[in-house]
Amino acid sequence: MKKYVLTITLLTYLTTCVSQVALGEWRSHLPASNFTLVDEMGKSVFLANSSGVLVHNREDGSNQHLTKINSLVSEGISAFACSEQNAVCIVGYEDGNIDIITSAKSVYNQPALKNNFIVGNKRVNDIIFIDSTALLSTNIGLLKLDLKTLNINADRRFKVNNDLVPIQTSAVFKDSLFMASSLGIFKTQLSGIFDENKLEPVFFEETPSLVNQLFIINDQLFLSYIVDSLYFGDTLYRYTNNRFKKVDQLAGDGFKSIHTTGSILLIAHPDRVASYDLEFNQTANIFTYGDDAGMEPRQAKISRLGDILIADERYGGIITTNANQYNPTIINISSPSVSQTTILNQIDDVIYAFPGGTEQTYNIPRIHVFEDDKWESFILSTDQYSTMRNTMGSVISDGSMYVGSAGAGIASLNDNYEITELYDYTNSTLQDLEPNIPYDFVSITDLTTSEDGTIYAVNYRVPEPLIIRHTNGEWESIPFQDAPSPKTSDITYTENGFLIFTIIDVGLIVYDTRRTHDDTSDDQYKLLTTSPSSGNLPSANVTCFAVDRDNELWIGTDAGIGVIYSIESVFNQNFDGAQKIIVSQDGFNGYLFETETVEAIAVDGANRKWVGTGSSGLFLISADGADQIHNFTTANSPLLDNKVSDLAIHPVSGEVFVASEKGLISYRSEATEPEPALEQLGVFPNPVKPGYSGLITIKNLTSNSYVRITDNVGNLIFETTSLGGQATWDGRNKQGVNVPSGVYLVFAATREGTGGQTSKVIILR
Repeated sequence: MKKYVLTITLLTYLTTCVSQVALGEWRSHLPASNFTLVDEMGKSVFLANSSGVLVHNREDGSNQHLTKINSLVSEGISAFACSEQNAVCIVGYEDGNIDIITSAKSVYNQPALKNNFIVGNKRVNDIIFIDSTALLSTNIGLLKLDLKTLNINADRRFKVNNDLVPIQTSAVFKDSLFMASSLGIFKTQLSGIFDENKLEPVFFEETPSLVNQLFIINDQLFLSYIVDSLYFGDTLYRYTNNRFKKVDQLAGDGFKSIHTTGSILLIAHPDRVASYDLEFNQTANIFTYGDDAGMEPRQAKISRLGDILIADERYGGIITTNANQYNPTIINISSPSVSQTTILNQIDDVIYAFPGGTEQTYNIPRIHVFEDDKWESFILSTDQYSTMRNTMGSVISDGSMYVGSAGAGIASLNDNYEITELYDYTNSTLQDLEPNIPYDFVSITDLTTSEDGTIYAVNYRVPEPLIIRHTNGEWESIPFQDAPSPKTSDITYTENGFLIFTIIDVGLIVYDTRRTHDDTSDDQYKLLTTSPSSGNLPSANVTCFAVDRDNELWIGTDAGIGVIYSIESVFNQNFDGAQKIIVSQDGFNGYLFETETVEAIAVDGANRKWVGTGSSGLFLISADGADQIHNFTTANSPLLDNKVSDLAIHPVSGEVFVASEKGLISYRSEATEPEPALEQLGVFPNPVKPGYSGLITIKNLTSNSYVRITDNVGNLIFETTSLGGQATWDGRNKQGVNVPSGVYLVFAATREGTGGQTSKVIILR
């Protein structure tokens, strides 16, 4: 299998996608480089995937990415279509929600279906237009959306033998509406659809749930029958005498979508887009976008201008012609290539995202790289390294990156993210999950590095779970008598020379390397459990942990958080175990997150803790855990899912990256990594132009720097303390009034009162 490098080439995109998002704002990192649906309205081309809609302006080349963060009501887009006549595009969702995009790019929500009292799957499957009406095929029936009022003014539920008919796709043919369903193919008179017109069954010999499309060719009704992954089973059927009969043309060619206009039939095949005449003779074939990476078209249409619009799952949006297929317009914006992200790493100023995986999964081995405010995505698979799957995290040692795999071991990568070596049980001390049978499952669940570049990894469910790659290239593995063949999870190396890693359903191991990484003979470890005498953990189900700036170990479990205030103390005889933090809410005291599963903990530049939970969203709590600063949920923020998979914080921007099963987004926090010493201050924006109402940021500060702002004659206007390496000012004085135009002086000093620095900011009202 060829290695695919999915480098996102940016044409044009919104300012919010290339510059750091403003403090306190969210931004999307959902896929905007692969699409499954395409349409047009006016001067714009619309491209959709499950995460959002990209609007491309043909005149100026600009792109606008519509997502839950900035305009759409939800994620999980399942249907999309535009009506030029009515100047609207309709977005249908898995949960039954409906958004209407107008020609002015305003978005209106129509929640009638989602909020309907009927219990069950309300997925919107298909959208067709009849004059000023949109007919929506859903899993609970047919909806009539009035495109003038944007109201649902009728709905119809069809039943067969008392079973509700879920409608997959529909088409108007002559005086009837034809509908494909898992229960069969039916028709009903077009007039009076929403009255009591009965369904008439249409004979179809195949499995009706595999019908993909109903469409018209030369005043004849056809359907496409698609067998997943078995292209030789894909077939066209023609409607004749109240039955669909198989036609020989194009059988086995594979169909993703079919579009007709005039005398042209346009088919998106799995790896090409071909044009046919009405007798199914091929007249043109688009097989490339100008390179050899391979096409993955999912929908193609002929535009009003006569060129071809393609939604491609690999490249993004495509505008091309049959004659100029080597030089298309490619439409996308910087983003990960897919939404599946469960593991995040931060190394230096780079964020890495991975799909993760288990013994039961075979996730494509992707690595998404966020550097210099842009994404690149790579697939780590070649003919030589075809076993690579389920990427779990990465470290950098001696200039090379090493990526763990739940299944293949540890891969070494070069600067181009290409595998140069794959380490497993054949060439290292890594161990197979079932060594007595040819199972070939070498699972690395996490990696970390020491200050000298020694790599430590945890090997899942094997007798010697701690893996060491010494700086001389030699491998070593360490057993643990207290934890034979444990189910490992996360691992980290602390600045004091300790390794900490999770033993699922047991607890944690704290392993003291003594900083003698080439000699393990003097190492020691301690297994921490729920026992009061050996850890006092809140639960044996440790889900995550983090070491904060005071060298405190914060341990997340399915019963809240426990804190070990000195990691070194675990080896003391009088070690009293993890402590639970008491918090007060509504006059009652309790333990921090004691009724919640804590899925992820990240420590920001101000030593505050960001906590991702299993069902209650994302929290920001104070450095000591006593105070809640934020709680973001899907109800009060653009958060994609109330179950957070992982967190990572960019040290320079302070952006908090939040991974979930539904994708990746980020929130621009006020705290950044503190500088080791006060040098030249940074102030942004500067000058502050008329109309600006955001925060003014003072950067390049040490931790808890003291910041004072005065007018040009020395009157104190504002004072604060930095959060990590950053402080903010809202442009107001102590009385909360906007200061007038002028030059203002910024003074900063360390918390000890040394190393003073000055700058200035110009405000224009």
